[in-house]
Amino acid sequence: MRAAKAVLACWSPGAAASEWVRAEATIGRQRNAPCACVLETCELTPPFNLVHAEDLRSGALTGENRARVKLVDQLGALTGRPGIGEYLSADAAGVKVWPVSAPKRSIGRLRRALAITD
Repeated sequence: MRAAKAVLACWSPGAAASEWVRAEATIGRQRNAPCACVLETCELTPPFNLVHAEDLRSGALTGENRARVKLVDQLGALTGRPGIGEYLSADAAGVKVWPVSAPKRSIGRLRRALAITD
């Protein structure tokens, strides 16, 4: 946990009440690696309400869900994989171009290793 590049807190009433989850979220905040989302409506108390949390309460985990894309982008930025959120919202043509546009991204390496083509 202490070596993690990002710490994702997924907030729900149970998570907000959990000392363990709050402790893990505190570690993320202290390491400047906090990332958060709200899965169910809940009351967040300081300092957890100071970290922006993407609203995923709708449950829609498609590329059209901008909150999901922004959350994945934030995780990518924290873990050295910037722009990965673009992949979630790309159409079929974009998915094919995305790895080529950023060959150092892990998905690009995977596609090349597997020789995935049209």
